[in-house]
This record gives sequence, C-alpha cells and structure tokens, in this order.
Amino acid sequence: MNPNNVINSPDGFTPTFIGDLTDYGATLGYKNKTNNDWNIDMSATFGGNKILYTVGNTFNSSLGASSPINFKPGGFRFNNIVGNIDVTKRFSESVALAFGTEARREEYEIYAGDSASYYQTGAISFPGISEENAGVFSRYNVGVYADAAFDISDATSLNATARFENYSDFGNALVWKVSAKQNIIGKKLIARASASTGFKAPSLQQVYLSTIQNVFANSTIVSEGLFNNVGKEAKAVGIPSLDAEKSLNFTLGFGIQPNKNLSVTIDGYLIKLYDRILLSSRMNDQATILNPLAAIGVSNVTAASFFINGVDTNTLGLDLVANYRNISIASGKMALNLAMNINHSEITENSSKLDDLRLVAPFNRTEEALATTSRPSLKAVFGIDYSIKKWNFSLNNTLFGKATYANSGMPGANLAWDDPAASSQSYLEFSPRVTSDLTINYNINDKNTINLAVMNIFNVIPKWKLMNLPSGTSYDEIYNAVTFNGRYQQSSYDAQHFSIFGTQFMLGYNIKF
Repeated sequence: MNPNNVINSPDGFTPTFIGDLTDYGATLGYKNKTNNDWNIDMSATFGGNKILYTVGNTFNSSLGASSPINFKPGGFRFNNIVGNIDVTKRFSESVALAFGTEARREEYEIYAGDSASYYQTGAISFPGISEENAGVFSRYNVGVYADAAFDISDATSLNATARFENYSDFGNALVWKVSAKQNIIGKKLIARASASTGFKAPSLQQVYLSTIQNVFANSTIVSEGLFNNVGKEAKAVGIPSLDAEKSLNFTLGFGIQPNKNLSVTIDGYLIKLYDRILLSSRMNDQATILNPLAAIGVSNVTAASFFINGVDTNTLGLDLVANYRNISIASGKMALNLAMNINHSEITENSSKLDDLRLVAPFNRTEEALATTSRPSLKAVFGIDYSIKKWNFSLNNTLFGKATYANSGMPGANLAWDDPAASSQSYLEFSPRVTSDLTINYNINDKNTINLAVMNIFNVIPKWKLMNLPSGTSYDEIYNAVTFNGRYQQSSYDAQHFSIFGTQFMLGYNIKF
C-alpha cells in the first residue's frame, strides 16, 4: 500500500485488470418410444458462470496516501436450471403433432467489491461495486407449446405452432408461428414462407445491473454510471421500469436443387421489433440528469445510462447459401460453399414510454449506430473444403462489408438520433475487408482427430476513416478521442466491425466415446 509510488512514477501508470472466470454446465436426458408410437424426450440442464475481478497498479484518489494500490472490485454470477419435456407423434403420412413444456429458473448475483474500491471516486480505471448495488436476484418462467404439421399433398405442407409462457416478473405471453412449404418443380424448386410473433423479457442483468465505470471522454478520464431500472437513480430521473420486447416476423424463400451435388437457398426476412431493449446514451444534462442524481446523494458521476425500451426498429434482410459438392480432384473430393447475408436496419420511432420523459437525447447517434450500422450490412463467406484419405482441409474467406459508427466524443455524437441535423454530422466509416481462415484435420481413426486452425492467416485488421469533419476541427483531437489517444488504432474505443486481434493459432484434439 503506497500510492505515491504509482502517482509519482515518471512514466505514469497503467492499471491492470484481471478476471477470474469459471464456467460450468451439465445436461441429463432421457428418450423413449411407447408402444403406440409416442416419442418422449425429457432433459434437464444446469449451467452458469462466475467472474471475479482484480484491479492493480492504481489507487483511489479519495483515500489519498492511505489508498491501497490493488483492489477486489467485485464481480458477477449467473446460473439457470432448465427442464424440458417434448412429446411427438406422427398419426399418418399427413398429420404430425408435438407438444411439450419448459420450466426455467434463473439466478443472478452481483458481488460487492472491497470498500476501498468503491469509496467516493473509487479505484481509478474500474471502481468497485458497492454493497448497495450488490445482491441476489432470481426469477422463473414456465411455458407450454403445441405444434401441428399437415402434409396436404406430396407438394404442399403447412405448420402451426403456439406457445404460452408465464414469467414470475413479466406476466404472461402468447406467441405463434405459421409456415408453409410448396414444391414447385418437384424437389428441385421449393418455396417457403412464414409469419410469427416474438416475446423477449428483459434479462436479469438488464434489470438489476448497476455500476460506476471510468471512461475516456474528450481526452479526460471521467466516471459514468450505469444504473439499474428498479433503484433510486431511475426513479429520480424518471426512467420507467423495463417492459418486454415484442416482434412481428415474416420470411419468404426458395430452395433450389437441380441435382444431388448442387443446392441453393435464398431467404428474405423482415423483423419488426417493438419496445426494443437497448442501453441509453450517456446522458449528462445538468437539469434533468445530474441535479436529480445529486439530490439523492449521487454526485460522483458526469453522466448516467440506463437500459430502456428505447426504440422500435425494422430489419430487412436476405440470406443466400450455395453448396457444390463431390468435385473429384486427384483421389480426393472438393466442395465449394458460399454464405451471404445482406441486411438493413433502421429505427422507426421512439418508444412511447420515453416520449413523456423530456430527457436530453436518451437515445443519441452513438446508440443508433450501435443498433443499426456498426456491424456490416454485407457479410459473405466463401469456403473451399477438400478431403483426401485421412486429411481434411478447409479454407474460409470472409468479407466484412462497410460499416459506420458515430463514436462518443465526435462532433454531433450526442445529438438525438432523429435530430434534423444528425444526418450531416461526422462519423467513422469502416472499410470492407477480407479475412482468411485455414483448418486442417487429421483423422487418426474413427474416434480420434487432431486439428490445427490458423485464423486470419494474413493478419488483416480493421481500417477506418473519419468522415464529415466540420471545418476548423482538429483531426488529431478527434482521432485521440476515437482511439483513446492511439491505444485502439485498429478500431475505435467503442466499436469495430470485426476482430482486431489479427492472426491466431489453435490446436485441438477430439475424442469420441
């Protein structure tokens, strides 16, 4: 315990951040077929994870010379138990029935850090979790479903499914799906379509997570709060409790198989999400955010975020998958594979629950980009597989298309997503890039396989450029804000459209029992 050695270091100091992670899981199942041809499938699954953090080589400035330089800021644990019973039977060549139930119990625990890690300003780089924000939270839900399939003819089939679910914290939900398939030219050309609804209750993490974090903003490290939706902070600001997301979905597609070696599928989809649960922008308005927080004793943050039912969104997309198999080369077989997705997402309107809050940009250009444009609208994978004797070689080339992002700290990033001036503001544009992955498998025998994978062979990393910078704006100033003073040169501080880690190697050994 000597923070002076940290503070007075001639080279400055770099805090360390370590996570001790534990994952666990197990599944037990039972299958049986009765004398009258009912198929019964029962299973129980238990799984979860736990992470505890350690922060070192830093200090809590509020404690002065008495501050430790190493902290235990707390952590998180989540586990669930899921039980399923599925029953199916085909009554004839034309009718099949399925029904079942699922019960789930979830538990989420937030561990408090040591008191020095969260006292007042907290440990620099990662303040700890306070006792007030720690706790154990749980819920259960039980669902039942029924599914009926009808083969009206050799060429036409219909399917209908309904599911009813009860959540201990979010009430009841009823969702449904209807789908149809029609053979147009035998099995060489098939059309299919579906319509469905969806329901997604907020996760326990979205409801209860509350923490203070140090972030980089305009060349300065500041503390910002992510507060939960059931605490005093949300009530003081006027954030409503989270509600469930709902969706309406449509698909239309075609399957083409002119011969046994060539197959192509094309599927279009439309997803309409209502009351989408997203993290709000970092709100820092003095009158509507900081003053109400200060009034309840929260004065150590410069901005606040909450999970909110922020907006309604539409996503329109197209999936293409093509395979050509059994190409004879030498004494082996080669296959060519292409998978491609094109999509466009947009916000259609603010959630009605936020209209009356009169907050300053609860959903700004940064959050809009995270929800709609920060991931490529075009992604394609072209793969080549070659098998010869005991060897298998796979080469996959992935195209990541253009993506755009309004990074926090850029001019106009804090404007509301629907501000009339938003479209003319500066942004980051990530360039299209192609990465190549090679996997080599050697089958020692039927039960043992050794494999080597080289991911991103040519060490391709993201590239981006600043767009629409206002006249008189310093490029270096914005560059430093985007990259955390050059620390995140390959992407940006908040977003990237694919991994920045370059070439990676993996060696594995598989055993079948």
